[in-house]
Amino acid sequence: MTDEAGVYRYVNKAFADAVGRSPEEVEGLDTTAVFGFDTAKRLRVSDQKIIDGSDGITVDETIWLQSKRHFFQISKAALKDETGNLTGIVSVFRDITAQLEAK
Repeated sequence: MTDEAGVYRYVNKAFADAVGRSPEEVEGLDTTAVFGFDTAKRLRVSDQKIIDGSDGITVDETIWLQSKRHFFQISKAALKDETGNLTGIVSVFRDITAQLEAK
């Protein structure tokens, strides 16, 4: 989960392992610090759609992690408080590399 500025506020162990860090190391970092400038710029486009009012979006992204290319299907949804104000963006990264390479 990130806030509107793209700072990770919560990550699970699987995500942290994929980016080669512990959850505690990732939390507090922004998307650029985790993925690098170019990938963060692409991911920010889908974040902006959530910020602009979309409740959810799914995108496909190629991301290099630990010197290996991965294909991800990323679903993003708005996290809102009880009054309906956006408080963050929940992202689910599904590594679909094996499925694509098997074709």
